[in-house]
Parts: sequence; C-alpha cells; structure tokens
Amino acid sequence: MQDNNTIHTLSSATINQIAAGEVVQRPSSVVKELMENSIDAGASKIDVVIKDAGRTLIQVIDNGKGMSATDSVKAFERHATSKIVDASDLYALTTMGFRGEALASIAAVSRVELKTRREDDELCSKVEIEGGELMSQELISGQKGTQILVKDLFYNIPVRRKFLKTNETELRNILNVFQQIALVYPSLELSLSHNGTVLFDLHKDNFRQRIAAICGTKTSKDLLPIDVDTTLVRIKGFVSTPESAVKKQPSQYFFVNGRYIQHPYFAKAIALGYDRLLPSESKPQFFIYFDIDLDKIDVNIHPTKTEVKFEDEQALFPILVSAVKRALASSCSMPTLMFDQEDRIEIPSAVTDLSAIKTPNTGFNPSYNPFSGTHTPKSKTDGWQNLYDTVKGVKTMGEPCENEYGLKPDIKSDDLGLDVKPKFSGFVYGGKYIICNSEYGVLFVNIYRASQRVWYDRLSDMMVKGTGAGQMLMFPELLELTPAENLTFRQMRNSFESVGYSFEDFGVSTYKVNAIPSMIKDSESIAIIKDIISDPDVDVNGISSVLRERLLINLSNKSAVREVTSTDMAESLVESLFNTTSPMYAPDGLPIYFTIDSNEIKRRIG
Repeated sequence: MQDNNTIHTLSSATINQIAAGEVVQRPSSVVKELMENSIDAGASKIDVVIKDAGRTLIQVIDNGKGMSATDSVKAFERHATSKIVDASDLYALTTMGFRGEALASIAAVSRVELKTRREDDELCSKVEIEGGELMSQELISGQKGTQILVKDLFYNIPVRRKFLKTNETELRNILNVFQQIALVYPSLELSLSHNGTVLFDLHKDNFRQRIAAICGTKTSKDLLPIDVDTTLVRIKGFVSTPESAVKKQPSQYFFVNGRYIQHPYFAKAIALGYDRLLPSESKPQFFIYFDIDLDKIDVNIHPTKTEVKFEDEQALFPILVSAVKRALASSCSMPTLMFDQEDRIEIPSAVTDLSAIKTPNTGFNPSYNPFSGTHTPKSKTDGWQNLYDTVKGVKTMGEPCENEYGLKPDIKSDDLGLDVKPKFSGFVYGGKYIICNSEYGVLFVNIYRASQRVWYDRLSDMMVKGTGAGQMLMFPELLELTPAENLTFRQMRNSFESVGYSFEDFGVSTYKVNAIPSMIKDSESIAIIKDIISDPDVDVNGISSVLRERLLINLSNKSAVREVTSTDMAESLVESLFNTTSPMYAPDGLPIYFTIDSNEIKRRIG
C-alpha cells in the first residue's frame, strides 16, 4: 500500500543546522558564545584569534577548569549543559550560557577542533567534529584549560556564507562583542588579534581603566561616577559630562548581573537625566551596571540573551533619571540653588544713604516746535544715497584669478550653459546674503552655501589630483582611535592625506597628525576625522565614493565662511561660485540663490 503521509521527522543534522540559524548568525555570534563558555569555566585569561574576520578561523584559548574526556564529546550534543537541571533553574541563572545549544550549533556549521584538560588530569582530550559529526577523539599532551578552533564557518551552508557582510563589517561586529564582554569583566586578562595583528591586549583593571583601554582615555576622563543602592537595585557606573556628548556612535552600555543587554526604555531615562543640557542632535555616553536579584529579571526571552525583562521597569526608570541628575549636579554640570549656607558671602548694598540719590538733569528746549518749519529734516533719499554709495559700479567678470578664498576657478561659466551669469553690482545684506544685479533680474545669494559649493569643488579637485596643501603643525596632535574606528580610518587614510593631512604611525591604533588642511583650524582637525570615521552607517568596502563624499562635505562645511564684510569679498565669492560645476545648489542639495526678474518686480510694485 502506498504511503501518502506527508509529515516526517527531520534528521539530526538538519535540526542542528536549523538551530544554528538562531544561535550562530555570524562570526561574532561564535566569538560571543565561546568567550561566555570560557567565563563560565572560571578562566582568568582568554585569548581570541581571528583570521579573515572569522570566515577562516575563530580560536578561543582559556585557562579555565577544562573538561573530562567524556564531557568533551557530550558538550557537542544538543541541550547538553552543566548550567541547569530543570526549567526552574532558568529563573536563577548565575552563568552566561545555559541552554546547551551553542557548541552543537557551532559544530553543525563548521569544522571544530577542541582541546581541553582539567588540572588533575594527566592528558588532554582532543576532539574533532565536522558538520556536527564526530570525526575523532584522542588523548594528547596539552595545557590546562580549553582551546577551541572553529574553522571554515558555514562551509556546508554556502547560502549563509554568501550573505556574510564584508570582512570589515564582520570584524567590527566581533570587536563590538569583545568590547561588551571586556567592559563588564575588567578583572579578566583578554586579548584579540586579527590576521596576526594584536587589536586588544587588556590586563586586569578596574572599571574606569578598562573603559579607557576600550574607548580611549578622553572618554574615560569625561565620565562622572554613579552609585545608587536601593531596595530594588544597585546601580553603579559612569555617565559622560554634557560637554563630551557626541553626535555619532556614542558609547552606550547597560550590564545586568555581568551580562550586556540592550534596553531602549532605560536609555530614555538616561537621556531624560540630561534634560535641556544637550543639543537635540547630541547623545550622552554611559556605562551602567545593574546588580539585581535574580528573581526580578528574566534573561530567557531572546536567543542572543541581549534582551532582559525587568519585573519593576517603571519603578527603576525614575531611579535612573535621579541618579544621572545627581551625578551631573555634583560635578556642577547642572545649575543648583543652595540655601542656608554657612559662611556665605555678604554682598553689601551699593548705596546705603538714600538721600545721596539725585534726580538726573535732562535738559530740553521748551520752545521747540517740530511743525514750525524752522527744523530742516534730512532728505528722504539720504539713506538710499548712502546705500548706493556702498555699491561699486558695474564690474564684469574678468579672467579667473585667485581670490580671497585661495581658489582659482578652472571652469568657465560659458562652458556650463548657465542661465544666470551675473555682472556684479550689489551689496552685502546683514553679512549673510549678497544682493546683486544679474542678466535676468535681482540675484539673492546665501553666502554660507555659496562658500560651501566653492570649497567643495576645490577640495574635490584636490582629492582627484592629490594636490591638497597642508600646513605643518608646530606641535603634532595625537589621533587615538578604537580598533573599530581604525578599521575605517585605514581605508580613508589616503583620502585624508590627499586634501592636506599628514599622518605618522604611532602605535596600533594611534597616529601622529603632523599636518592638516590649510583651510581648517587646528582645534577642528581631529574632530573632523572622528566625525567621519565614527559614522555608524559607514560600511567600508575598499575605498567607497560614499566615504569620499562625506569627507568632502564635512571639510567644505568646516571651511566655508558664514558672512563677508566687504563688497569686494562678495564680488569675489560670486565670481568663484559661478565658475563651479553646480552653482545653483550646495553640496547638501540646498539652494544657493534665487532670482526675482523685472516682470515680477513690476507686478509687485509697478
């Protein structure tokens, strides 16, 4: 009889590969699971070695308690774990991992080699697993602890491997995971290397020192401590001063009982603590550690364990707000009123004898009559005459020449087919606008946007030709980058140097800035670089045109003038503008000028 049943049981290999989709999303997921296993094993030193952003190799070496020969095989079975016995243990977790899915899932999509030895064992157990299948097990000599190699990730699922991001993006994800663990465990010695280059070599530190090692000394110096102990929770950590808030990619970390989490609701509480102290586009940096009873949280609501449910979220919200406000007030970042102070300064009255105050004498002419005709008012045209006197005679645009902006236009407006070719006869209005005659009417020009366009074209030409002029710094500045920022900077370095920067290697992620573009201020040179390379939307793939565009726009914005003070400067700017590639629009797409033709003027005022 023919079997018409359509439901069948999946093979264990297929089940493991499906489960791996939840646990092993990318190479950083493997790093996270293996490092957490090492922490649960009581390791005090963990070394992570990466090749090709985890595609080729992920190796984690620890000095933890290790496993027996039997456990070294059983650990790769699904739901095999030493962390829990029954479901009730899920709500009293003190370990990082607990479901027993990590090693089974990793082994299902890679080639794994495990070496492990307990302190009292004489030999080390070596296990090799490929695609979830046990290939071999033997006893060899080896050191105490566990060493696990994950090779050729997703080799048996080519579709998953194909959809991995670029090496730079995947490595940045690995760095994020490593930093999250490093920040919550400053007592551990941790190292991370990629393709033979050491990115992190962290020694045992306190929390502030570990933050400095991960995020930079400047970030660490600008932090204010928080320490609040209530019946609900113990909160400690650091928040940044308002002055050190950043616009892009702020360092914002929450940790609960030694576990990194994401919590947008609590992030709003932190932001509320800075009430009206930050510009709308700036974001504070913080490192907040929660210590809370295990029965008041649930960490079992997401496979990656980065989402945690709090029993008393609404009660914790005002505690966080208050803690931030208190930290800011104690550092004088917030204005405070203090009453009943002892030894307060007495401010004496400026005048103690009221009889000394006299009525001021304001002389006037009682016989003056404005309608008597004896007063000769100024002509109504005097004001216009003065305005007219400030306007130069009609000047035609001469040959391109170097102007106040150091620019020598190479493109003729005639070659561009422009509709508007102004002959300058005008004046500066309010320092921010230029009003002048043109062939088709009155031209109104935004000075800042015009200057942006002029600088953008000039910088673009410099970048293409590599002729950017730099000014040498008497005292070179240090550019300190995090490993993640350094990944982007290495791809952008040539573009920065093409517009006048000069760098000298000064460590793994540190550079000496010897020269900067001549059009920017010394104080802005580092900020410009940081602003570009810290953009969270940047996905470096070689040297992309998108990154070059951001560099050009940023530099042109910094270089542009916001107002001019003389008619000659206005004429020079207009001349340079109409010799650019796109005089109608600024680099960010905003209009630079508009015209009112003679017909419109007649329609309005006759």
